[in-house]
Amino acid sequence: LLEGARYVPALLVQQYRDSVVLAGIEPTDSELREWYERTQPLTRLDVRRIRVGIPEGATEVVRDSLFAEARQLRQRVAQGADFVEVAKGLGLSETDIDLGMVTRKDLADPAIADEAFKLEKDAVSAPIAGKLGSVVLIRVTEIEPGKVPTFEEAKADLEKEILKDRASGAIFD
Repeated sequence: LLEGARYVPALLVQQYRDSVVLAGIEPTDSELREWYERTQPLTRLDVRRIRVGIPEGATEVVRDSLFAEARQLRQRVAQGADFVEVAKGLGLSETDIDLGMVTRKDLADPAIADEAFKLEKDAVSAPIAGKLGSVVLIRVTEIEPGKVPTFEEAKADLEKEILKDRASGAIFD
């Protein structure tokens, strides 16, 4: 009896949070639709990446030269060079290059996720400043067809996800 009693305060706090703190955070249909269109949470992309680290404490000149090099690599690919071979020429391994089929949530860097979900199939991004101190080029080789539900089909799952994110403080609209 006493063993279960120590969990009562935690249970009371959780009930209070659910009934008072989280009350009224349900998203409207327009919020859900905007979030669905902006984030494409159920779309899966097959992504390849070239990532060149920026040395810690690098000067602006070094950073600019790395971005210039990334633009040259992008140009080579645009002229017909194989993306993976260009990446391997920089000493990157297959696991560094091939991210596989990913959703937006699988891409930890929001700047990279935003760029990936704007790209058309086989397009190469402009150089992106990665959050881990790197310059990144990405290529989407496949957009998973036929498996992305319509907004109406996904609405219930989206509502659960956005509520979970709002409850954790991840989304503030």
